[in-house]
Amino acid sequence: MNTCDTCSHWQWPYGDDGERHLCCHPSVGSREVPFRDGAKIENRGDATGIITGPKFGCVHWEALK
Repeated sequence: MNTCDTCSHWQWPYGDDGERHLCCHPSVGSREVPFRDGAKIENRGDATGIITGPKFGCVHWEALK
């Protein structure tokens, strides 16, 4: 299964537990992208995007480089 912990878009640690990161895929958090196949989380301070745990799965998964 393609999960966040093996995805190149799962980049920025979020919180103190080290388990959650911010997804940086262009479909996530961008006001310019139609949200037909993406997600939108409002800007909450210094981060805009979706925050996931390591085993969250997604159709936008791309292998780590």
